[in-house]
Amino acid sequence: MMADAGLRVRELISLEDRDVTDDYIFVRRGKGKKQRMVYCSPTVAKEVLRYKRVRDAYFESKGIPVNGMMFRNRDGGYLKSDGVQKMLKRLKAKVTVRAEVRVSPHTFRHYFAQSQLRNGCDILTLSKLLGHSSLNTTQVYLRGLADEELVQSAISTSPLMNIRKRH
Repeated sequence: MMADAGLRVRELISLEDRDVTDDYIFVRRGKGKKQRMVYCSPTVAKEVLRYKRVRDAYFESKGIPVNGMMFRNRDGGYLKSDGVQKMLKRLKAKVTVRAEVRVSPHTFRHYFAQSQLRNGCDILTLSKLLGHSSLNTTQVYLRGLADEELVQSAISTSPLMNIRKRH
């Protein structure tokens, strides 16, 4: 979900079941108390359904009541940022990611931003998807893109190269 929607870890752990639909994720508690909606891909929607089935069966078997939060710790309490960090650290070791590769919730946010740009998303739209108030903040995500990728992106969006497509 972080990789496909660009959520901050705090946004992820504050999601409620009602915030995630088959079409969108509603971020109620974004940075700076801002709200926004982001796309929920069919792949994520399918995994959310699977996750909820397993989660609900687990908590029911433990006699832990439903509390409406999307993600909970194994005792049924609120998931914390450091809990997500620890899970990612364990997953990194389990799937043998190279030691020099940083794996963190924010790494997924960077991946989302750079993938969006590579796939043709404009920086203004990306800024809105990420919940930024300033394009300057969004531009930080451009640093990781190679010059060649930026040139290829510019070619595909060139006004003169696309003039025939409009008329």
